[in-house]
Amino acid sequence: MPRSLLVPDAVSSRPVQVAVAAVLALGLLGGCSFGDSDPVTVSTSAAPTVAAPPTPTPAATPSPTTTPKPERPAAMDTVNLDGAFATAEYFMSLYQYALNTGDISDWNELSHPECIFCAGLADEVKRQTGLLEHQEGLATSIASATAVEVRPGVWFDVDFDVTQGPWQVVDSEGAVVENSSPTKVAHVHMNVVRDSGRWLVREAQADITQK
Repeated sequence: MPRSLLVPDAVSSRPVQVAVAAVLALGLLGGCSFGDSDPVTVSTSAAPTVAAPPTPTPAATPSPTTTPKPERPAAMDTVNLDGAFATAEYFMSLYQYALNTGDISDWNELSHPECIFCAGLADEVKRQTGLLEHQEGLATSIASATAVEVRPGVWFDVDFDVTQGPWQVVDSEGAVVENSSPTKVAHVHMNVVRDSGRWLVREAQADITQK
């Protein structure tokens, strides 16, 4: 089944599990609101922008790589637009790390209980681990980003333009059981909230803009 945040052109040696695939590929999420207050918009021209690393080169089967654990940004200690942006960026980096290593502890810590996308990724990692499989590749880079404060100190929207590279899933003997070679580009929209004094990702959705 697809392991990509985006909708992959996947080649697999086993049946696709449709329910989880829908969650991971389409990012279908439940809604949430905080009362009826009007949104407060912060100019996106002042929002943080992330420079794009070199675009990954497509390959038929990605070479195995070691995925280092992302460092938690210091900006996450602030309750403002910068803190929300840093949280969203960190969460994006944990996506690849969780799938490649099987470690979902930090991912779960930032996942809102009602975030369907968040739960879908965690369930998929557990499924792979149970099969003694892991993912390789899936290099993800952020080309640009904007952030908006919807409700001061509570609700923030973050948008990314993302490039995602090839990936493959291998079993305990190193055999490739599934892969996707094309590099894809997508627009990712994420809701980041403050809940009980901590940052949480409430929902996320990805729309492919280029295959």
